[in-house]
Amino acid sequence: MFSGLLCCPDCGGQLIIHRCRDRDGSLLRSYICTKYRNSRGTQHCTSHYIREEILSYLAGAFLHKWTD
Repeated sequence: MFSGLLCCPDCGGQLIIHRCRDRDGSLLRSYICTKYRNSRGTQHCTSHYIREEILSYLAGAFLHKWTD
């Protein structure tokens, strides 16, 4: 949903979707810095990520405020 729209605040790299499962087996989606993920550590960047549910909430709040 947000792929291609988000950038890392430190390195400027693109934030891409990352999927994993939590303890009860439900799917979690977050966006993570590509340079951090591809280097498998802090060699090129730090672990910047944001959960998709937080992004959806913030985008909805922004649009609601913007349209008022």
